[in-house]
Amino acid sequence: MSTKLWGGRFSKEVDASITGWTESVTIDSKMVVEDIWGSMAHVSMLGVKGIIPPKDAAAILSKLLEFQDGYVAGSWQLQLEREDVHMNVEARLIDALSIDIGGKMHTGRSRNDQVVLDSKLYTRRRLLELRERLLPVIETLLERAGGMTEDVMSSYTHVQHAQPISRLPIGCRTTQRSSCAISTGSREPTTSPMRIRSVLVRSLARRSRSTASLRKTS
Repeated sequence: MSTKLWGGRFSKEVDASITGWTESVTIDSKMVVEDIWGSMAHVSMLGVKGIIPPKDAAAILSKLLEFQDGYVAGSWQLQLEREDVHMNVEARLIDALSIDIGGKMHTGRSRNDQVVLDSKLYTRRRLLELRERLLPVIETLLERAGGMTEDVMSSYTHVQHAQPISRLPIGCRTTQRSSCAISTGSREPTTSPMRIRSVLVRSLARRSRSTASLRKTS
């Protein structure tokens, strides 16, 4: 019998040669904290809405906080045989709290949601770090460009020379682009159940209004 969380229908373990092909632990190890944040937010929602017992939600949240602090401190690492960060955290939670409690963490959630959310949160964090490093450079560029408002330079597009532009907007444009990227990274993943549900509700509401309007005119 397979010991994988998804291996209930397998009569034996997956061949070891497949592990290196299917794992994403190498990449996922950079976004463990983000994955835990996402699970904490989801579990909080499950508890508040009464989808799972509040005491179970509290137990899961407490353990996830413990996992976060432990990972940052280096007391545990992702295991290759558990394929990815999602399976690692879930299996670790089940080991700690049992399947009856830990198994409720991902109620109404798929790994597709987790992949998008983790990637966006990780990207947002790295963009914030990058912008913090860029700000002194941008400030220097703006300071030097202050006396060059009439000076022009060649811009570039697709690594080729483009139209002449003023030196002044360069720093402003860089700041704006980083802000737009951070804003995009802060948005709710479009594949999340809550987003899909809200889109469906709006679509059904529009269809209902259209049907009512047609009935009045007929």
